[in-house]
Amino acid sequence: MQDIEEKFWLNVTITPTCWLWSGNLNFKVNNNRTIQAAKAAYVWTYGQIRDGRDVRVTCKTRNCVNPAHLKTVKKAPTIS
Repeated sequence: MQDIEEKFWLNVTITPTCWLWSGNLNFKVNNNRTIQAAKAAYVWTYGQIRDGRDVRVTCKTRNCVNPAHLKTVKKAPTIS
């Protein structure tokens, strides 16, 4: 059986600029948990995301998971 990371990367098409994720943008990591595909790609490439940070795609292609196009940014404050 393939592990979850291997299954993830099998759904990525690499183009000259972006790595395009072909699945749901919220990637299912187990029965009860989903995370954003870009966030999964970031963690598998660079490691954990620091508290108070989030992952953003810098190329503006919504389904891009190219690690070179991902960066962490300070999380926006929650407005109540």
